[in-house]
Amino acid sequence: MIRIFNNTFSIVSIIYLIFGFTLLTLTSCNTDKKIKIGQKNAIWTQSIFLRGFQPSTLNKLTEEGILNYTITLKQNNIRYAYLFAGPFNKNGYLPDYAFSDTAVNTVKLLKKFYPDLIILPWVGGIQNKTVYLNDSNWVKYALLDSKKLIETLSVSGLHFDFEFILKGDPLLERTVSEGGSGDCDSYGNNVNEFHRKFRKLMPDAFVSSVVFATSPGTKPWKRKTSLEELKVLIQYVDQLSFLYYDTQLY
Repeated sequence: MIRIFNNTFSIVSIIYLIFGFTLLTLTSCNTDKKIKIGQKNAIWTQSIFLRGFQPSTLNKLTEEGILNYTITLKQNNIRYAYLFAGPFNKNGYLPDYAFSDTAVNTVKLLKKFYPDLIILPWVGGIQNKTVYLNDSNWVKYALLDSKKLIETLSVSGLHFDFEFILKGDPLLERTVSEGGSGDCDSYGNNVNEFHRKFRKLMPDAFVSSVVFATSPGTKPWKRKTSLEELKVLIQYVDQLSFLYYDTQLY
């Protein structure tokens, strides 16, 4: 834990992996011999836990599966679980499954099996695909649905992941709507304003946010957050997750 600008927050470096139903069968080798060094790790998880089934295989989630999942988290010192609950749609609303009885029941079971787990549903998306941070109406409804999700699932907060694909990257052409990925110069401020408004709306919520690796030597396919923008963002968040890799890289 570190203190910066009078805000105490944790920094979590995560690799976004295909991580879903298959995890339920994984076990760590020689877990009795593992040395715990005080880590509080985080992991991104597919939507099976809120949907109740894996969308590509249709495998159903079971109570035993939830239990096995929590066992795996404990064995690997994972404190934060980013359960996929998105993305936002073009109108700023989150998908219905995130508010379903199945989602509510899963969260209850996760808390029962692992009381120390901090559940932060993943919400977000790609600018000009389903995210429109430069649209005041979109922001309005996205904020309200974010608040509704916290209240419905009775979770501590949310994990926000907004992404901006740079022009010139082949992924841009097959991902975002016609016209490119929006105004690159104003995007950082738009992200910060969204977080500021959410903090005002939910002052006690635990806010986690994704930031693309700020290291000057990295050349990502998505827009980096500048250090100046980062200084503003950390006023409104409790946790930063630095993204270094992505499932769409081959």
